[in-house]
Amino acid sequence: MITLVTVLSTNLNYQAKTLENLEIIYAYQQEELSAIALLKKELCTEMNLEDKYQIRDRYIYIQLTNEIVIVEYDPDKKVVLDYEVTR
Repeated sequence: MITLVTVLSTNLNYQAKTLENLEIIYAYQQEELSAIALLKKELCTEMNLEDKYQIRDRYIYIQLTNEIVIVEYDPDKKVVLDYEVTR
């Protein structure tokens, strides 16, 4: 009986850690997508992007809480082409 309780307890602890990790991943993804959505909106305005973002060539660097989103964009068409996240 003690072994069964230990196994169940270990399993529940593992599931709790897994859920916690999924919540963290979801929060990161939510922050990434929100930042990209805001950038897309700002690309459509006449806002000077250099005032808010670090820009090098065709790449915009967005500093988030625990990561950096590097966005490739077309400055002429003002559209996002691709992005990657570095943690």
